[in-house]
Amino acid sequence: MSNVFRALNRRSLFPGFAGLTAAVGGLFTKFGKSDDGFQLVAQAHAEGAPGVRAKQGNLAHISGAKVPAQQMAEWAAGGAGRGPNAMAVTANGMRRAPAEASRYEAKVHNYPCGQVTVLTFKKGAPVHHQIAFETSIYVLQGSTTLIPLRGLAGKPIKINAGDGLYLPSGILTDAKAASDLVVVLFTVANPKPGAKQSIVTAKQAKDSEIAQWIVDGKEFSARTPAEIKAAPKNASRYITKLYEFDGNSFRVATLKKGTRTNMVAPTRSDVLMYVAKGSAVRKEAGESFQISAGDTFRERMNKPGSWEALEDLLLIATDAPPNTLPEGTGWTNTVAKAASTGTTLYEMSIDHNNRSTIGVVNVPTQTVSPLEAVSAKQDAVGFRIGYRPFLPYTRTDANYASDNGPTWMGVGGPPHFVARMVGTTENTMQDGAVFRQSAGEFFYCRPASLHNSNQNGVTPGVVMNVMLPGTEDSTGPLVVK
Repeated sequence: MSNVFRALNRRSLFPGFAGLTAAVGGLFTKFGKSDDGFQLVAQAHAEGAPGVRAKQGNLAHISGAKVPAQQMAEWAAGGAGRGPNAMAVTANGMRRAPAEASRYEAKVHNYPCGQVTVLTFKKGAPVHHQIAFETSIYVLQGSTTLIPLRGLAGKPIKINAGDGLYLPSGILTDAKAASDLVVVLFTVANPKPGAKQSIVTAKQAKDSEIAQWIVDGKEFSARTPAEIKAAPKNASRYITKLYEFDGNSFRVATLKKGTRTNMVAPTRSDVLMYVAKGSAVRKEAGESFQISAGDTFRERMNKPGSWEALEDLLLIATDAPPNTLPEGTGWTNTVAKAASTGTTLYEMSIDHNNRSTIGVVNVPTQTVSPLEAVSAKQDAVGFRIGYRPFLPYTRTDANYASDNGPTWMGVGGPPHFVARMVGTTENTMQDGAVFRQSAGEFFYCRPASLHNSNQNGVTPGVVMNVMLPGTEDSTGPLVVK
């Protein structure tokens, strides 16, 4: 079986596509911008985390006791790293989960600047979690093993309590948890395009002591050993363990009972934090918050605030910058520019961190008329056309309902093209990038590229897949002849 790619302008695209079902060998498409500025694949803002609902823009504190504990199940039919991942978040889905599925508890805290999710796996039970949209992970308790996705480079890595993972990829797995495993997942924007993933262990994190005090209403702070030694005896002292990543960090602060910090305002961005131990009073911008273990808090940018530890306190914090990038940076600008030059196809791709993103495939073509260009014939092994169920809400909408849940991500599977024939699809990649596919649009799905595909809208979907030679291990970039 073979196939060709045809590039048409906007006016001839849709009449060409109308005959698609009668001529599977001729797949008509034009991605990017046509001469009149029309764009078939609409750009969309990143949305790895859903954010908050109406009238919650100033949300600063979420009580863990008031967050429902969601029972979840996750598994892979062929075993971790060997088959497509499945997830269940509803009672109906949980009933369908196989006996060998990993069953755990999730508590989700949504803020305007990101999301904090706490997963708890019980001792003696299997551990299985395919890393999805989360951008950093802190292991609060227990240990587990991180393995790469099928077909991607990497070796199993043991991660333990106190370790921090940044821009991680792969699957957290163990046949049987040696003890309770608790991991804290942060999903926030990345302020540095091209940032590199890393793991910082508890031993590698750098400890620093801070002393703070007030004299005649004036606040003082000491950070160097000499300054701390010279600080008054009544100064509050606390330890911060720094996990330095490429563009962000974890700060794990330990405050003894009675410690009071000075009034400080974060200036780079909001800060999201999880309260792992103890209780405190947080004062910020004229408000006072009672904080307890299991709560999360958002230190709002440019709003001065202080902490008073009522018990020994442990805070895990990370920056949560605005979900925007300067003009000329980020996937949207890069991909849009690439798609406007020459003949290209969008693809579900894989970045340098083995996390999925949006990319493009260059398609060499030969002009056959002023309105048409045709590629060389391409190898294919088959095709299928099928119905897709639809949902009227986007993945991050409060009314979204799916047995898989909003954080489920499918793996790329064997190499194939996807042609949307009827309806629309909203595809969200691991970095939060979103692209929407409507009738007449065509893209390449690369093996191991995780994605959440929501058949968004009120029209039943029809999709055609064109399968190429290769397997789920063929994760390299597609080369079109």
